[in-house]
Amino acid sequence: MLKTAQLDRLRLDAAVKEAELKALRSQVNPHFLFNSLNTIRALIDEDRLKAREGITRLAELFRASLRSSEVDTVALRTELQTVNAYLALEKLRFEDRLQIEMDIDPKAMEMSIPPFVMQTLIENAFKHGIYPQSAGGVISCTIRATPIGMNVSVSNPGRLPSGEKYRESGIANARGRLKLLYGANATLDIVQDEPKLVTVKMFIPQS
Repeated sequence: MLKTAQLDRLRLDAAVKEAELKALRSQVNPHFLFNSLNTIRALIDEDRLKAREGITRLAELFRASLRSSEVDTVALRTELQTVNAYLALEKLRFEDRLQIEMDIDPKAMEMSIPPFVMQTLIENAFKHGIYPQSAGGVISCTIRATPIGMNVSVSNPGRLPSGEKYRESGIANARGRLKLLYGANATLDIVQDEPKLVTVKMFIPQS
């Protein structure tokens, strides 16, 4: 039994190291990657099944990242798979502190979206709305198809900085990609919807 556990640990350690090497060629946020790898390392001793799940989810993100370097857009259905892999990893770290509500229009599933844009919005909501709260919170995502495009909103608890324009590298990156692909036809705005609720609103046109 002890030998089996040691072999299991060696295999998991090797998988983590392989993930680190692949990360050097990926577009996954390095801070998120660092935290995920540390979570997986801790789970190797505490819960090997969860550690395996973490490695599987991280591998899914790597594959999506590598694919994203070859295409401008993917189907929303594909992008949501990336989002789910990301959320599964964060759940390993924060468990019940992280709650997610998804309301997706089935008509939008095959619409096009730049890869990792949705994941970026969800990660931003987690970073600013869940992580700072000791009790965690809820991220709400709503996506609706329209005759000319896709409306996306992602909400999280929190407040925007007062007296200055909100700046966040992930959001700035997403906004820049939208501008390059769609010009002024796409929009991405961040608003204080309620006193303690921040919402990112995005519109992506469809040809």
